[in-house]
Amino acid sequence: MGVFSILNTDVQYLVQDSSATTLNKIKAAVNRAYRSVAQAIPWPSLREEADFTCQANGLLVLPQYVAQVLDLYDDGNTRRIEPDASLRRSYASTYTTTGSPYRWSYDGTQAVWQQPSAASVISIDPDEATDTGTTVKITGLVTPTLGSTVGYIRRENDIVTAGTAAVAGTVSFVKILAVSKTAASAADIGILASTTLLGVLEKEEYTTSYQRVRLHYRPASGTTIRVVYQRRPWRLVNDADPTIFDCDEVLVDLAASEILRMQRRGEQAMLYEQKAQQGLDRLKLSELANDRGGGRAVPHPGYAREYE
Repeated sequence: MGVFSILNTDVQYLVQDSSATTLNKIKAAVNRAYRSVAQAIPWPSLREEADFTCQANGLLVLPQYVAQVLDLYDDGNTRRIEPDASLRRSYASTYTTTGSPYRWSYDGTQAVWQQPSAASVISIDPDEATDTGTTVKITGLVTPTLGSTVGYIRRENDIVTAGTAAVAGTVSFVKILAVSKTAASAADIGILASTTLLGVLEKEEYTTSYQRVRLHYRPASGTTIRVVYQRRPWRLVNDADPTIFDCDEVLVDLAASEILRMQRRGEQAMLYEQKAQQGLDRLKLSELANDRGGGRAVPHPGYAREYE
C-alpha cells in the first residue's frame, strides 16, 4: 500500500508531464480512481457495522461515509431485515403501516441529513476560525411569489464563510436539493436552518450526499437499526496519506489513462485502461476468494433470518 505523493509521482512518470497544472489534475484523477476501485471490490478493510436511528417518516438516513449498504438488522427484535426492491417503487401508495420493520429498500440520496421543517433561510457555520472566503452554493426549492398553488421553483444562494461565525443566506428554501463548493475548505461547514443542523459539507469534499433506506413497516422515530455497510474511503489529500487497501498499480494506471485522454493521447490511454482493468479483475478474484461471504455480509450472530 502506497502513499499519495508516490502515486502522483508514478502517474507523472507514465504521462511524462511534471507541470504543476497537470499535477493538480493527477491528484483529482487518483482520488476518482481510488473511490472507483473501493466501490468495485468488497474490501474487508472498508466493511463496518454501526447502529443508526430512524427518522419519523420511516426513512433511515445514513452518514456520508456510508458508500453501500450490505445488510440491516432490527436490534430491538434481534431480527435480520430482508431487502426488497419493490418498496422503492410502491411504498408511497401501499406501505404506510407502522411497526417493527421486516423489509428494506435503497431509496436514493439526499443533499442534507434532514430537510427544513418549514421554509427557512439557510446559514453556514464552519467549525474552525481559519475558514474564511469559502463560497458555498445552496440549491433548493422556494415558494414562488405567485403562491405555492403553482408548485415550487428552483433557486440558488451563494454564501461565503467568515470564520466560526454563522453566515445567513438571503433565500428561504422549503427543500434543499444540493450543497456544493468548488474547492476544499479549511474546515467542515455546518448547514443550518436557524439553529437546526441539517447536514455537514466536509472540508475535503465538494458536495454533500446522504444515502437513504426505506423500511417496511415504518418504524417509530428513533428506532435503532444496525447497518452493515461498505465505507467510503477518505479522500487522499496530504502527501503522506496512505491507501487502505493494496491497489496501487491499478490506481496509477487508471489515473494515467484519464490524464492521457485529457491530453488527447487516446491510444496510450487505452493501453493503460486495459492494463488497469486486468489488474482490477485479478484483485476481484483475490478478494472474493478470501471472502467466504462472496462479497455479502454474513448475518449477525444471534439474529434470526426471516423467510427461511
